[in-house]
Amino acid sequence: MMAATHQTFGITFGLITLILLQLFGFYPSGIVEIIVFFLLVLLGSLLPDLDTPNSKLGRKLWPISFIISRFVKHRTATHSLLFITIVGAIGSFLCSVLDQSQFYAMGLTIGTISHIAGDGLTNTGVPLLYPFMKKRFRTPLTFSTGSLRERGVFYLLIVINVLLFFTVTDVTIPYVQNL
Repeated sequence: MMAATHQTFGITFGLITLILLQLFGFYPSGIVEIIVFFLLVLLGSLLPDLDTPNSKLGRKLWPISFIISRFVKHRTATHSLLFITIVGAIGSFLCSVLDQSQFYAMGLTIGTISHIAGDGLTNTGVPLLYPFMKKRFRTPLTFSTGSLRERGVFYLLIVINVLLFFTVTDVTIPYVQNL
């Protein structure tokens, strides 16, 4: 999946997360928390591809990506449930140490989950249980990275995001304005 589609998918997951949290009575503390949450969702949506220096994030952080790529083959360790757990734990630890909201760790983790879920839509799939099992998982309907089908998914996600945005803002904005 291309970086733009990953990020759009990440926004979708982030918006759905906000809606679900609000259903259970959890609200962001303000507009800054929402903005940082979505910035971390966007980062997380690219994070698993740090295993290749040719990725969008890999090019920006090439020294780190280069080192990781020497030890990890693309779409293996960084595309697993174990990686999601590690990202969540590190994010939570950093939020605790820096005395920041755990909402931020959730944003990074949700973005990472969205990336792996998105790659599960591609023909290659993802090794969710890596390193314990190398079997790749994918959805029944898949597409090739960069294909016309992926572009269709990208545009569909934009429409879904606009609709979700209005659902989120109907609930969140009045709450934020009262702070």
